[in-house]
Order: sequence, then structure tokens, then C-alpha cells
Amino acid sequence: MSKQAGRMSQGANDFLKPYAPTIGTATDVGTGRPYNNGAVTVTFTPTGPNAATSYTASGYCNVHNATHSATGSSSPITITGFGSGAVTTITVVGTNAEGTGEASAASNSVTVTTVPATPSAPSASSPSAGTDSVSWTAPANGGSAITNYHWTSDDGKSGDTSGTSVSVGQEQGTAQTYNVYATNANGNSGTSSQSGSVTTTFSFAPFGAFGAFGAFGAFGAFGAFGAFGAFGAFGAFGAFGAFGAFGAFGAFGAFGAFGAFGAFGAFGAFGAYDFGFGGYRGKSVSVETLVLTTDGYTQAQNLKAGDILVSTEIPELGANFTKEQMENWTGNPETLNLLPNKETTIMNIGTTEAEESVSINGEFYSGSHFLLVKRDNVAKMIASINLLDTDELWSTDTNTWIPITELIVSYIPHQVVSINCEPYDMFYTEHFLVFDGYQTEE
Repeated sequence: MSKQAGRMSQGANDFLKPYAPTIGTATDVGTGRPYNNGAVTVTFTPTGPNAATSYTASGYCNVHNATHSATGSSSPITITGFGSGAVTTITVVGTNAEGTGEASAASNSVTVTTVPATPSAPSASSPSAGTDSVSWTAPANGGSAITNYHWTSDDGKSGDTSGTSVSVGQEQGTAQTYNVYATNANGNSGTSSQSGSVTTTFSFAPFGAFGAFGAFGAFGAFGAFGAFGAFGAFGAFGAFGAFGAFGAFGAFGAFGAFGAFGAFGAFGAFGAYDFGFGGYRGKSVSVETLVLTTDGYTQAQNLKAGDILVSTEIPELGANFTKEQMENWTGNPETLNLLPNKETTIMNIGTTEAEESVSINGEFYSGSHFLLVKRDNVAKMIASINLLDTDELWSTDTNTWIPITELIVSYIPHQVVSINCEPYDMFYTEHFLVFDGYQTEE
């Protein structure tokens, strides 16, 4: 039976509908197409005596599990809405006043491509002085390989890379955020949201003439004393000489086997004694609390006189201040901008026993240790024993205020380390900015 006879047998008006077009070529239209909104253009040739007033091209999208269609008056027709990476074939039908005719044969198979998906916000950190590290996760590529990533810092720096991370040289102590977009053969993705803010790490040089304490030669085992210098393993004292196996001190007499000097053990880390600095009073951190030195974090129990700590200067208080000045100072927490850009040297350090312990977000302090606190929208220095769980503390990690998530006070004696620094009276622990302690005259 001929096609015409078949059409007549279906009904008189079927004879007047358009014949099935001859399919041409289906082509991906990737350039500039948004992610998951791909397009395919198809060509075709009308056939038969019955003119169509419109043609509809359709293709199934295996990404959206849906059929996408478009209508036009002539070849070619472009269909949009395909998911990125979809594989499809296209058919075309003609329509006139008598109805819609038969569909064409299917076109060639075509893979739909678009620009890449928008990357998620990058992660940013500062692993070393003057350098930020920025990384991100590769987004879906839109069906076409990603060839480049373009990153931008909110301070105006930018660059390109084929990888998913980059090291950026930044001014030390500055804070910035980053975003990124991806590029493939079809164009650029959307731009990611901003990363979290990162403050670029400072470099710290030793204090000049001290050359890792210079003439002190890491204090030259206490400098000119050269393992107590002229005392020559306690020098003229000849194992304390005239003291006759320590003479009247009776195995160090009143010192009780060096008394609180703890067999001198670097002076029992100075105990609680007066070495010409007045009566030292410990405002102390736990022996295991991490303290930020210019060489990285170190447990407080491993610090020694001469170590250089990272510090800062509080406006109106300056570098060095008395206990009374500290307790009376207040500041505006919204305008306070403290950066870890100072160096301060441990002059005195000692281990002692505290009667109470305060755990703050996992860090431990004696109750008399002062921290920088935001309370009732006022910045002030407050002893840890007097903290409230509604207070906020200045964070080493973010250079901003963070809430207290854990505040536990216990009354169990424990070992703590007291630190006194010059020229700056503040230092950073792993999480907080704290006061170095103070001295009182006996």
C-alpha cells in the first residue's frame, strides 16, 4: 500500500496533514548556555504536497527525565532546557490547519554541554607569613572539561589557575575574602560566594641585637654566667665551697633541696620568687595550654625565658600597663581591631599551683588570669573566675569576638605556668588574647 493510500484510509483530513519532514543534523549549542539549561539546534527538510504552518522539534532529556520541545515556522529549530551532559536525539513534526502529521526519523545522537556549575565558596587560610592558601572543590563541568579557574580577592588581587588551589601573596596582618569562577569551552560559570575572612600571618624576626637573645646566647645558659659563669659549676663556691656541702644550708638548708627552686630546674621555672623584678604574682595558664610563639604553638610547660611570643597592643592601654590600669580600661568592642603583629619576650616564667581551674572553650586557666572580654557591648579585661557564659572573648583564630561555649570552674589544685613578658603585656593562646601577668612590690 502506498503512503498516500495509507493516509486516505485513515480519514479524509489525514490526507491533508503535513508529511513527515526529512530529518537533518542535531547540533549542541554550548556557547554561553547556563548550567543545566543547554540547547540543541536541529535542521530538517519539509516533504510532501501539504505545507505546514509550524514545526515542532522534540527530544528526551535523560538528566531531567523530561521531554523538551520548541516550535518554529521553518528549519532550523533550537530547543532549550536540556540538562548539562544530557544525551538526546531529536524528531520533528509539521502542523497545519488539518492537524499534526507524522514525526520524522530520529536525528543523530548529541551530547548537550553548557558552562560549568557555579563553584561553592572557597576555603581560605594563612599557613605562613605573607601567604594565603585558597582552595575550592571542582564544580560539575557542564559536560565540557574545565580549563581554568579565575580567583579574586576582595582587596583587588586576582589570578588564574588550572588547579583547584592557589597560594596568594598578601600584606601581613591584612584580612580578606576570596571568590572563584570556572571556565570551559562554552564560557564562564557563575561566581562563587565569598570565602570566610582570613588574616594573613605575620613573619617574626628575632629581636635584633639579642640574636635569639644576642649577648644572652639563649641566655648563654644565663649569659655571662655560662652555666653560672664565674661560679664554675657554682664557681668559687666549689660545690658551694665554704658552705661545706652547702654548710649551714643543710643540704641547701632553708631552701629544702633548693626549696621552691625545684632543684634549680631552670629555677623551678622561677617559682614564685623575687629575682629583682619585685614579687611576681602568677596570672597563669595550664601547663598544657598552647601559647603562640613566633615559631608556632608551644605548650606553656615547654616555654622558657627568652622565648618570643606573638602579641598585640590594645588602644589606650599601650604596650605596658599596671594591674590597676588594666582593670579600669574599657573600649568599644565594635571598633576594636587587634592584629597579631607584635613580638614580646618572656622575661620571667614559673610553674606554680593554682587552687581553682577555669576551663574556657577547652583551654584551662587559673582563676586569676585575665582575658580580653566583650560584656554588655563593652570591651574590658576580666579574670577568668569572674567570666559569665554570656561573655564573648577575642579569638586568635578569627580576630573577632566569639561566644563562650564552655565555662567550667573547678576547685582542684593543679599546676599552672605564670608568664611575664616585655615590652608588650599581652600574648595569644591557641584561642584567646590574654594578659601576661603582673608584678607587685613586696
